[in-house]
Amino acid sequence: MNKMYFESHNIEVSMQTFTPSYANRVLSKINVGNRKISKQRVAEYKKDMLSGNWRFNGDSIRVNDAGILIDGQHRLTAVVESGVSCEFLVIKGIATSAKHTIDTGKGRTGGDALAIQAGVPFKESHTINGALCLFEKYKLSGFTGAGGGTKLSTSESLRSYNERKTLIDSSFELMKDCLPMRGLLLQKSEVLFLFMVFCEIDSTDAKIYMSKILTGVEVSLDSVELHIRNIMLDVKMGSSKHNRKILINSVLKCWNVIRRGGKIKH
Repeated sequence: MNKMYFESHNIEVSMQTFTPSYANRVLSKINVGNRKISKQRVAEYKKDMLSGNWRFNGDSIRVNDAGILIDGQHRLTAVVESGVSCEFLVIKGIATSAKHTIDTGKGRTGGDALAIQAGVPFKESHTINGALCLFEKYKLSGFTGAGGGTKLSTSESLRSYNERKTLIDSSFELMKDCLPMRGLLLQKSEVLFLFMVFCEIDSTDAKIYMSKILTGVEVSLDSVELHIRNIMLDVKMGSSKHNRKILINSVLKCWNVIRRGGKIKH
């Protein structure tokens, strides 16, 4: 383990491999007075470590001049829980008074990663990332509520985008043709997600169905499309207690009813 010293600031910098047992010792001995652990953040890091998507990016484990860990508890906890050893840059000797300046910057989202690393236009990247989060959730659990949240890590967003780029591109083009001039009843990421699901089955039917429920054009009385459109209008106006998950499930179920040639009873 090579070390570098910056005597003017009493700083020691080194690269260290943190095994699960070593990370656990650090956490048990010098992780004092830090914020509450975010289980979601640890789960994101753990997922990347287990899948092999974790990459050294220069983010450091920081220890102050009193020997207390002031940055890195989530990454080290993920090492312990995943059982995967990881290399980190370690910086020791940081002034205790500097702790309040840590983690005050805006973190990069999956949408930022798609724009920066995959070349997706910024005006589209966050819509696509939101759709991918919903799509991966749908593939995992049918979007019924099981299987945890819908958020993806930046690595997962990039992987999902690269795997599904053809579907995303074709769905995005169809979506642009179906959006109303104003008063969109769903979020754009939700619309793109729905197009992705339906286009895997039948892109022509997907365009017809989504165009009707989004614009209201050529929707007949007592039709399934009018039924789901009224639900979306109620949610938009705040007169319905449906949350986003129930709303999207309703759109999916109405699609299935139409595919079966059925009717909505209630």
